[in-house]
Amino acid sequence: MDNPRGWTDYQIEVLEKQWGEGMPASRIAAEIGKSRNAVLGVISRRGITGPNTMSDSRVDCVARTAEMMSEGMTIGKMADAMRVNVSTVKDYMRKVRAAMGIQAC
Repeated sequence: MDNPRGWTDYQIEVLEKQWGEGMPASRIAAEIGKSRNAVLGVISRRGITGPNTMSDSRVDCVARTAEMMSEGMTIGKMADAMRVNVSTVKDYMRKVRAAMGIQAC
């Protein structure tokens, strides 16, 4: 498949590898010098799949968040461990609390 205009073989290779490993599009974009939207556009047009596109990956992240919460890990350390931003961890934490029937104060 031909590369999109302005994309090198190296950039496509990095994108496919890192997306497959679950790296967020914003981090991939920073790594290869493209915008987040450009990265997501190439992923969509080329049909690139990986953990970020699998429906059960979010369930795994919520379960992993619950485990880390039980260990007393800070939000920042959870974000680093899962390679996501703090807002995403907070969203996962809300899902954990909701599943347990706990309302936030």
